[in-house]
Amino acid sequence: MSLQKIEIRSEHLKSLAYAFEGAMLDSEDSPEAHKRMQNLFYVLYEQIEMLDKEIKETSGHNIVCNAIFAVNHVEELKSKLALLESENG
Repeated sequence: MSLQKIEIRSEHLKSLAYAFEGAMLDSEDSPEAHKRMQNLFYVLYEQIEMLDKEIKETSGHNIVCNAIFAVNHVEELKSKLALLESENG
């Protein structure tokens, strides 16, 4: 998952949290609103768990990409060093 998609999911969660807050305020007077609040809570919790999983997966991909980049960079530097050593004799 891209960082942009994670940002979009985060905004989605903020919207759900806002809806949860509204349902919570309404639930004081209505059993139906209280039930809606409970349902929204579980949806919000599930979405947070999914986002957490996606963030961890993306982080893992970034670690692997950084390691590959580092290895390639070291190999490039070794090549440049070998070239400089051969030129200097």
